[in-house]
Amino acid sequence: MQVTVVSRRLSVGLMPTGFAQHVGILVGEVLYEFGVENGEKNGEKKVSAKHQKGMPVMWRSQVVGTTSKSHSEIEGFNNVFDKKYKLIGNSCQTYAIKLIDFMGLDGGVVNEYLDSIEGDY
Repeated sequence: MQVTVVSRRLSVGLMPTGFAQHVGILVGEVLYEFGVENGEKNGEKKVSAKHQKGMPVMWRSQVVGTTSKSHSEIEGFNNVFDKKYKLIGNSCQTYAIKLIDFMGLDGGVVNEYLDSIEGDY
């Protein structure tokens, strides 16, 4: 299946630049992403490694290769992935790199992709 790195710009008031990139991995027709959902509730972040069909509108993308891993195998990866979200150290970017590595590709393509779009917005 085709593997594509996808991203969208988020407005984040706490970031020095005022924005951040959210990264996901599109495998065939399924988007895999990791992050905080609906902010925080009582000091706890609701975090998930989730998937949905298709790529959302207004995301940037770059095909990075193909994988023979099935969606069931990727769900197995999601089940063991550390879901304790940290902006530095275990973020959507960390998830994307580890998922790409799991699929037999070089996770470094995620950082190369992000570097290539820096300043494009």
